[in-house]
Amino acid sequence: MEIRLSYFFSLFISLSFGQTKIYKGNSTFMSDQLYEINNSKIYRVQNPANKIDYLYVDQGKMYLKEKKFFSDVLYTLQNDKIFKGNSTSVFDLLYTIKDGKVLIGDGNISSICLFTIVEGKIFKGDSTSSFDIIMSYELDDDHSITMIAALIVPY
Repeated sequence: MEIRLSYFFSLFISLSFGQTKIYKGNSTFMSDQLYEINNSKIYRVQNPANKIDYLYVDQGKMYLKEKKFFSDVLYTLQNDKIFKGNSTSVFDLLYTIKDGKVLIGDGNISSICLFTIVEGKIFKGDSTSSFDIIMSYELDDDHSITMIAALIVPY
């Protein structure tokens, strides 16, 4: 009996945790969850029981759903850089993540900061004020930061 209970407990733990979750505002309630990143899939969460395939990441390429043609690539993710489409050319560099900030372009001194991503919060612009929190997250994997940045840049 103990073996079965420990098996179900470990199964519950593996199903409940192990995802990066993104919430609206300064919330961590399931009812406020917007997205879930699980391995290489990003789900749009309509409610706790309804998750829709939204984006898919394969070998640093971000696709809408699971299309895998080179013309279907929305972004190419490479380290702390986000490129437009199926490219890693400096001419297609859209955003750089540097010191928890999502910057337009290559992240040089004159770059504009779109978002600040630190300590479980996503802030508007170059701010860490509680008035500027637009989303919160529970991070499972440090590599998810680049995926989060690629996910929120259209906002």
